[in-house]
Amino acid sequence: MSKVSDLKRKTIKGFFWSSLESILSQGLGIIFGIFLARMLSPDEFGLIGMITIFISISQVFVDSGLSQSLIRKQSCTTTDYSTIFWVNLVIGSLCYVLIWIAAPYIADFYNNQQLVSITRVTSLSIIIGSLTLIQQTILTKMSISRL
Repeated sequence: MSKVSDLKRKTIKGFFWSSLESILSQGLGIIFGIFLARMLSPDEFGLIGMITIFISISQVFVDSGLSQSLIRKQSCTTTDYSTIFWVNLVIGSLCYVLIWIAAPYIADFYNNQQLVSITRVTSLSIIIGSLTLIQQTILTKMSISRL
């Protein structure tokens, strides 16, 4: 088998698995969104929606492309993984602290004091996400190497 056809096969296989992961991830997000919409009143669901933007922006800063750089790197050491893990955790913790401090201002902006506690509790997902990023990276790298 030639190198070009082998590369083509690996590319198609990688695209398939990447697409499947993306579809499943977004599908589960939709299912959980529907589940929450059924459990919560429209007002409560709206409160969650108001703070989702702050959490989403924070998660962009937490990842900041570092895990993608590990995926692209040919040979990663445990030091590489450890460094990125701790950087993600520190950035995630800083983002959480900033949102914790900003929670009263967010509640004032939306004129709803319930948002203070909801923001502080929901924002814990930032720290949880920062703890799982390196494990997702390792699994992705392992699945790519098996192609």
